[in-house]
Amino acid sequence: MKLDKKNIIFAALVGVIIIALVAILTNKKDEDIADFSLSPTPTATLNTSPTDTPTAQVTASPKPGIIMEEVKGYNYWFQQLDSQNRVLGIYDECTYIIPSNVAHKNNVMVMLDNTRSTQALILKIGEKEYSLAAQEWILVTLSSPTLPINLPIFCKGIELGQIELQ
Repeated sequence: MKLDKKNIIFAALVGVIIIALVAILTNKKDEDIADFSLSPTPTATLNTSPTDTPTAQVTASPKPGIIMEEVKGYNYWFQQLDSQNRVLGIYDECTYIIPSNVAHKNNVMVMLDNTRSTQALILKIGEKEYSLAAQEWILVTLSSPTLPINLPIFCKGIELGQIELQ
């Protein structure tokens, strides 16, 4: 057999194809080994029902705008929380609080209600301080990583009560 230019190119082409096939099959074999699992579920399924080609659905593009939601006011939150002793009303410029001693579950939301006062104050519950302006109320969430825990309530250096988190 004479090795002319045509035969050399043909032999090189066959060699490249063989090398490519070996590489592909070796790669596929490694993937099969990596995906091997001992689960009893079958890995191949045969679906004999014809499937329709999904059609593209046109969705409306979002339009710029403002999403408005009514902000809940004092009366709403007072009605929601008062029946559960979760409204802490501060009276007589911080001389007492109602209720003064309560127990709640961890991560409880309570209202700090200073609406009856004409003075701003700082209420300290546990280690956290809350600033309340005159005739203001705020919602706070009380939580602790260690339970149960008693959180003393202080105002102007006077202990007004405690909240036990359970």
